[in-house]
Amino acid sequence: QLQRQQQRPRLQKQQQLLQKQPPPPPRQRQPLQKLQPLPQKQQL
Repeated sequence: QLQRQQQRPRLQKQQQLLQKQPPPPPRQRQPLQKLQPLPQKQQL
């Protein structure tokens, strides 16, 4: 029983780590690069 209880908290920690690492931040960097070329076109 002790071993089973230890496995449960480990799984919970792994799930929490996955939730803390969302992949949206890299997606936000892409739109910023797309906005940069827009002002360059306006200058031209």
